[in-house]
Amino acid sequence: MRKDGLEIQGVTMSLLKSMRKISATNSEVNLGGFSSVKHKDSVTTEDALAIFGYESFRPGQKEIIDEIMGGKDGVLAVMRTGYGKSALFQIPAIMTENLTVVVSPLISLMKDQVDNLLDNGVKAAFINSTQAASKRSEIESKVLAGEYDILYVSPERFNDGFIDLLRGMHVGLFAIDEAHCISSWGHDFRPSYARLGKVIEKLSPEQVLATTATATEKVKEDILNVLGIPNAKTYVRGIMRDNLEICIFDDTGMDRYKTILKSIQEVGKDVTGIVYVASKREADGLGGFLSKKGINATTYHAGLKDSLRKEIQEKWAKNGGVIVATSAFGMGIDRPDVRFVIHSGFTGSIEEWYQEIGRAGRDGKPSFALSLYNMNDDYKTQMYLIDLTNPSASEVKKFWKWIYNYAITVAVPRAKSTTINMTQREMGNLSRCKGVSGAISLLKRNGVIKTLGRGKYQFSLENSQIDFDEIESSRKEKLTRLYKIVSFYQSNVCRFHTICSYFGDDTMHKCNNCDNCEKNNEK
Repeated sequence: MRKDGLEIQGVTMSLLKSMRKISATNSEVNLGGFSSVKHKDSVTTEDALAIFGYESFRPGQKEIIDEIMGGKDGVLAVMRTGYGKSALFQIPAIMTENLTVVVSPLISLMKDQVDNLLDNGVKAAFINSTQAASKRSEIESKVLAGEYDILYVSPERFNDGFIDLLRGMHVGLFAIDEAHCISSWGHDFRPSYARLGKVIEKLSPEQVLATTATATEKVKEDILNVLGIPNAKTYVRGIMRDNLEICIFDDTGMDRYKTILKSIQEVGKDVTGIVYVASKREADGLGGFLSKKGINATTYHAGLKDSLRKEIQEKWAKNGGVIVATSAFGMGIDRPDVRFVIHSGFTGSIEEWYQEIGRAGRDGKPSFALSLYNMNDDYKTQMYLIDLTNPSASEVKKFWKWIYNYAITVAVPRAKSTTINMTQREMGNLSRCKGVSGAISLLKRNGVIKTLGRGKYQFSLENSQIDFDEIESSRKEKLTRLYKIVSFYQSNVCRFHTICSYFGDDTMHKCNNCDNCEKNNEK
C-alpha cells in the first residue's frame, strides 16, 4: 500500500462490517470540532479512511473534509486531476446520517465510481439518461426508503418531480463535481449546471461542496454566486506536478507530424499517450500518419458517431495506446499510466491546457507534456473557432433578425412559436451570416430557439429579451483567454510558477522541471 498519498487499495471488510452493526441511533456529536452535520455514531475520518483502504490523506484533504463536516457556508475545492477530489464527498458520505447527492456530468465515470463504492461496501447508486425508466423508478424507491449513503445524479435529471423526491429525504451533503461547468466564464459551460443554484435553494442541504480541477478567480466567484454560497471556504491544492515535465516551443518551419512522431518514439511506441489537435481533419491526418509509422494510434473527434466514440474511448481506457483527439476527448478519463500529453497548436485557454496535461502521469511516474505552436497558423485556427462558436453580438443580432422574419412567414396566425426545417448550412447561405452554429447556441441560452432534431428547430415568436451585451462579453472573455494562453506559450517564466499563480496557489516559486527553468539555469 502506498505511503505517499491517497490511493485506493483493498478495503478492510471486517472494519466495514463492524461499523454497519453500529446502533441505528444517531446523534449530533463533536468529532474533531465538527458540529453542523449530523454524524453516524463512532464514525471518524480515520475510520472512513480505513474503509476505503487509504493509507493517508494528501496535503489539504483532511482540512477540507473537516470543513465540509464542521462548516455550513459551503466549500469550493480546486484540485488538479488525480489529486483525490472524489474522496472529499465519498468519505463524508459514510460519516453522515443523511443522504449525500453528487452531481456529475460524466456518465461513464459515474458508473465506475459507484462500482468502486459498492465493492467497498458503501451503499451507492446513480441515476442518469442511460438507464431504463423502470430502473430509475426502482432506484428512486430505494432512495425514499433510505437505502443509500450516496447518490450520483446527472445535472439534467433535476426536474420538479425529482427535486420533490429529494426534498422528502433531507440531503446532508450536496456535492457538485466539475463545478467549472457552472460558470459562463469557464471553458466548459453547461446550462444544466447553471440551474443548480435553484436546486440547492429548494433542497436546503446541510452543506454544499463544489469541486473542479481548474478555476480562475472569476470562475470561482461565479461558482459561489450561482450556487448561492458566497461565503464558502475556498481551497486550492495540488496544482504543482513534480513528476510532469513541461516543454513548449515554436515549431515554425518544422514538420510537426515528424516532431510528434519522434517525441513518441523516444518514449517508446507502445506507451499510452494523448495528442490533442484543433480540428477533426488534423485528428484524422495525424492519426493516419502515426499509424503508418508503426504507432498504435486511434483518432477521436466529434465528427464520429456517438456509439463509435464510446467504443474508441472504452477500448483506449482498457488497452491504452496513442489517441489523437480534439478537445471532445478527455473529461472523466481515469487511466493512470498516460505517459505523455502533446498539444498540436494552442488550446482555447490556460484552464483547458492545464486540465488536459493533467491526464498525464496520474500514477506518479515520470511523464511529459509537449506543446507545439506556430504563431501564424495556430492563432488563426483559434480565432476561426471563436468566430464559429462565439460570433460577435452584431453577427448574432443579424442572424436573429433574419430567422425571426423567416419564422413569421412560415408560422400560423397568432402562433407563439413555429417549427423551422432547415440545416445550419442552409441558414448560413440564406442569411449570409457567419457562425450560425454559435449564434444558435447563444440564442438557445436566451430561450429563443430549441433543437428538435437534426435540421429541425422550434423558434419562439414571443417577445424575447436577448442579452446582446452578455453575448459580446462572452466573446471578449474567449478572446482574453486566447491572448493569455498565447502569452503563456511565449513566456520565459517557470511554467508551473505561472500556472500556480494563475489558479491562486501561491506556494510555488520555481519547478526546475520545465523548458523555461532549464533555459534559465543554463544562463
